[in-house]
Amino acid sequence: MSSSALRWRLVELGEISLATARDLPESALHNNGLKTAEKSPPALFSHPFVEVIGLALEQGRLSVNRAGALLDLSVEDLEELFVAHGIECPWNH
Repeated sequence: MSSSALRWRLVELGEISLATARDLPESALHNNGLKTAEKSPPALFSHPFVEVIGLALEQGRLSVNRAGALLDLSVEDLEELFVAHGIECPWNH
């Protein structure tokens, strides 16, 4: 049952008055009346996975262009991926 439906159920049961139900703002009935925080999206890949990709790039087992193609990322996006995970970009050191 939604919190909005519960409000009207409580009115029908006589637990709260109609005036009280009407005075309750709809926003107070969601998320316990708290504002929802803006969440940033999770990282694109897991940290261990990005470490393995970085290691393969460092050891020459994988080229930057091939890694980008496999992950469907541009070279710039691939670089941002390493930055997002706090890993030094293997081809820029």
